[in-house]
Amino acid sequence: MGCYMPFVSVPTSKTMAGSTGSYLKLLITVCLLMCLMVYSTWFVLFFFTERQYQFEPCSDLEKIIRTVGIIRFANLPVYESIIWCIPEPLMLLVCIFSYFGFKKLTKEVAVVTRRRGEKLKMQAREINRKKLLTILFTVGKWLTCLMLCLTATLKPSAFGAVYYVMFLTLLTNWACDRTLGRVFARILACLIPIIFLNITIMIFYQFQYFHDSELFSTYSIWGRLFHLVDLKTYQDCTDPRIFKFYPHSNATYAVPVCLFVLYQLIILISREILEAKDGILSFLWVFFRCCRRNAVAAKWRQTIRKVRDNLEDRKAMRITTLLMADRVKYFMIQIMQLLMTVTYVFANIVIMVWAISYVTWSSLILLFYANIVWLLPFRRQVMLSTSPFLVFFMVVLLLTAYAYSLDLTREELPTKIGIFDFSILVCNIDSQQKWLTLMTKSLMACVVFASMGQYFRERSLRKLAKTSRKSMFGMTPLMLAVKARLKTSFITRFQNLIFEFLGLWWIWIVTITMIGIEFWTDITLFKMVFVAFVIIFLITFQQNFFQEEFNRITSPVDPEELAEEEEELKKKNSAWTKLVLLFHKIRDVFFAFLEAYLLNLILLIGWYMCLYDMGAVFVPVVMLLICACLFGRKIANPVVHLVSICVQLLIILRMIYMHQYRYHREWDYTGEYIKNGETHNVTLNSADWFGFHQPSKDMYTADFWQLAWCFGYVFSVVMHRIVTIRMANYRFSRELPKPKPIVMFPDVTWKNCHDTTGNLLKFLANYGFYKFGCEVSYGWDYIVIRING
Repeated sequence: MGCYMPFVSVPTSKTMAGSTGSYLKLLITVCLLMCLMVYSTWFVLFFFTERQYQFEPCSDLEKIIRTVGIIRFANLPVYESIIWCIPEPLMLLVCIFSYFGFKKLTKEVAVVTRRRGEKLKMQAREINRKKLLTILFTVGKWLTCLMLCLTATLKPSAFGAVYYVMFLTLLTNWACDRTLGRVFARILACLIPIIFLNITIMIFYQFQYFHDSELFSTYSIWGRLFHLVDLKTYQDCTDPRIFKFYPHSNATYAVPVCLFVLYQLIILISREILEAKDGILSFLWVFFRCCRRNAVAAKWRQTIRKVRDNLEDRKAMRITTLLMADRVKYFMIQIMQLLMTVTYVFANIVIMVWAISYVTWSSLILLFYANIVWLLPFRRQVMLSTSPFLVFFMVVLLLTAYAYSLDLTREELPTKIGIFDFSILVCNIDSQQKWLTLMTKSLMACVVFASMGQYFRERSLRKLAKTSRKSMFGMTPLMLAVKARLKTSFITRFQNLIFEFLGLWWIWIVTITMIGIEFWTDITLFKMVFVAFVIIFLITFQQNFFQEEFNRITSPVDPEELAEEEEELKKKNSAWTKLVLLFHKIRDVFFAFLEAYLLNLILLIGWYMCLYDMGAVFVPVVMLLICACLFGRKIANPVVHLVSICVQLLIILRMIYMHQYRYHREWDYTGEYIKNGETHNVTLNSADWFGFHQPSKDMYTADFWQLAWCFGYVFSVVMHRIVTIRMANYRFSRELPKPKPIVMFPDVTWKNCHDTTGNLLKFLANYGFYKFGCEVSYGWDYIVIRING
């Protein structure tokens, strides 16, 4: 009865008097008969004190009545007794309350409207409800595809393979510029008996008849192929009334839930598309009739549906307020259009991520393809035109990965078939989270399918280039007005924000990736090829997409334009504008602080680098830092940059020494020293004394922590340069002079520092160390002496 539920309509005043009401009545009748049968049989068999019927545990008759739900309650724990008693009466009560609750909620109320305004409001509310249901129906189609993929990947099995193949088939059908219409509904309808059979097998396997069978045991080939698992079975034949629950992973327990949700979604979506009435017979009739329907009649029905939609849009045009459904609809349209215009970019990024995450020779092909595409001047056309071949290649990889994710041994499913060796393709599958790997690969493949859909969609639009815009998109003037309004209001700002963020931070992503890849696992020829391709991809991506935006952001703004923008912000009195202005003030103060004190912090970081990364090679650095500390900024600024150049060269030399020099032990020597009157021997190394060390693990793995202070110093110098350029642009845009000396608040001096508390704090921020420098230094020296003493 639960599996029949999606074949009836949602409870309304009309359906409660028809099929839905009949279904609920039938459900109440079935639950009542089940309760009467179970309890009457129990009274006949076990109520009397004298045992007239003898049932041996696990006998054939005892299995039958226990499967029905009839047991003897003598000497049974309370918890187990509740489990056996509750289901039938609880289901009966839920059905009765549901029936009368739906009856009351769907009761028609007579409403009399006399004013034209009230009638328009009711029409708008009804139109808004229908459009929201249409949006939910569209989302439900994609949710069904996602549930197919999730259900198939949670636990790979023979049934899951069918769901996975159907998922890829539906994606391919959509990517070929075909709507998710009647073909989509027929494919889903074909899955209904398979899912029903899967649910039935999973439930029946918990019964003792199938659970005790050696042929269908969990560890047999059939049990592993069809994912037969013990969830809740009888404990043993000593007392088969007690249930036993088996510990499994969360993915195993999620499979029944996903199957039931998928079953409900498939029936609801296919019924709506095929326009089937209530009942399974009506659904079968419509399904087979659709296969023989007349093409002319189908065109007429589609034309009538378009006319009906246009009439509803004209009704909506009479309403001055914009419906919420229209806002949601066109917001989703703009988001999808924005994503579809750049799917080839996302597809190339996904290919790169796939190749880096799952390192195999097949991934190297994808990486090589991604780099070749970006080096071509007509990369967009090449990416879109080759997307069908790329989809075919990824489908082969996905199906191969799914096949070898099945719980089968290498004898049952060999990795080498003829001249084809699949061991390289499946080297990343043998893990604890197989479903997560498969799900991630499938979601990545969806982006590549979207790029293929963009290719076929653009080819179709080129064929329809001579048609009007209305016939191309099917939009009324009201729709176009709403679309333009939403595009200018939110989508454009969102798009600009994303490109501004990527334009400013992509170069940092490139730099961090270059450093991170060097310290990524072992150094091999395979990895070196990967590193080269990744760097080429990231740099060309920056050059082709974000370089102009990066130049615009990092260039000074015209003073007149900046003044106009600030005046417009001040005119707005909203809370968001006040928050933005406050953020701008905090940001300006923060950069002023960095400009004033970052150079001193760099000198401090340089001293720590020489102290904690001690070596003879840092002796010249120490002498330069002493000169920088004794003299002013005119000497400290070039010294800091000169030291940065030396440290970068030292990083390269030390890394070459780590990977290439294999005679580190030849520089060992034995030294002697006397402590407490005793002579001690110690083995030292001249290369370590000079500052060149070997990796802590092996020579094929770079040791980042040996170079951490060097990278920290270089990063601080880069930040100082960024702050200097930013403050120079800041002063140029506002026509401000550069203060000498450089302080955070140049308008506060010793003359006005006592006027207010704020001026006093600003004065301390400017000259606090110079006023209390001796005291701070003496205190710090005392702390250092105490720690070392």
